[in-house]
Amino acid sequence: MSNSHQRGRSSKTARKTSPMRIFYALIGVIIVVGIVVLSVFMMQNQQTAILSATPVSSVPAAPAGPTGNTAEGYAYKGNADASVVVTEYSDFQ
Repeated sequence: MSNSHQRGRSSKTARKTSPMRIFYALIGVIIVVGIVVLSVFMMQNQQTAILSATPVSSVPAAPAGPTGNTAEGYAYKGNADASVVVTEYSDFQ
């Protein structure tokens, strides 16, 4: 009987790291760093866009026109004698 096969526990040998495992780890690190850099860039770009888009005065200017009070004491803006058009919308169900 030949003893060509080793019996019992195998001896621990140095495990070689697969080159593909290193490649995938490197690709993963590059992707994570790219996502972080992209998100930081987008946040800075968004903040500058918000700051530049914010108007100095957010209150719109009132249209120019005559203002005052009627003889009865009601306030008005514009021509006090202007005609009024009432449009009624209704549902005929």
